[in-house]
Amino acid sequence: MGGRADQRALEGDKILVLESGRFAVGWGDAAAGLGVEVEVLKGDWRRAVRPAEVEARLRRDKAGKIKAVLVVQVDTASGAANDIDAIGQAIKAARHPALFMVDVVASLGCVPFEMDAWGVDVAVAGSQKGLMTPPGLGFVAVNQRAREVHARAGLRTPYWDWTARDGNMHYQKYAGTPPEHLMFGLRQALDMLFEEGLDNVFLRHRLLAEAVRRAVARWSQGQSFGFGIAEPDERSDTVTTVLMNGSGDPRP
Repeated sequence: MGGRADQRALEGDKILVLESGRFAVGWGDAAAGLGVEVEVLKGDWRRAVRPAEVEARLRRDKAGKIKAVLVVQVDTASGAANDIDAIGQAIKAARHPALFMVDVVASLGCVPFEMDAWGVDVAVAGSQKGLMTPPGLGFVAVNQRAREVHARAGLRTPYWDWTARDGNMHYQKYAGTPPEHLMFGLRQALDMLFEEGLDNVFLRHRLLAEAVRRAVARWSQGQSFGFGIAEPDERSDTVTTVLMNGSGDPRP
């Protein structure tokens, strides 16, 4: 991916949100609340993001106005599994300097996620799904490129500023009193995952998801049920959405 000396985060900057359900759009809504200009690359709640469309949109951004591309690996609302590797390759093929930001809340600890190999600059996650801990903990992983952009960023708030979170004072990492009960729960959950082995964890999710998909496929023969995600290779191993009573619209 290329880079520009003036790449930084400012109020009024533009981001591109890749729609495949509810949660990338929700991430964009949060950015809009901070004064960021949001463009949604419209998608279909029954399909994953098409990398070719991402590349085509970025190629049209000759001036490099788009500062970041936001997507989820698995959208909980739709059950779509986005090909993060392919989207990263599309950004690279477009030779665009935008940061690549990925929400892995519904996928981390369940399916493979190769942040560096796939060209991801920022990854955000939560404790409540694959990490098997009650809601309340959020995680952000950033690479050096994102840190350099952050160092020049002009759009900061006391809660979201990475400088405070990454400082030497342990208290600041939690934006207040550390949630000790969640930390103990997370420690136990991580121990369980590492004891099982990540390859085995991924296989377990894949086998259980396939069992659910085979059941839905059989039920669909009666035309009372159907898959929310139309293409089999775009269905996630963490969430399976089902359409009922012949409804063709998965939106709530």
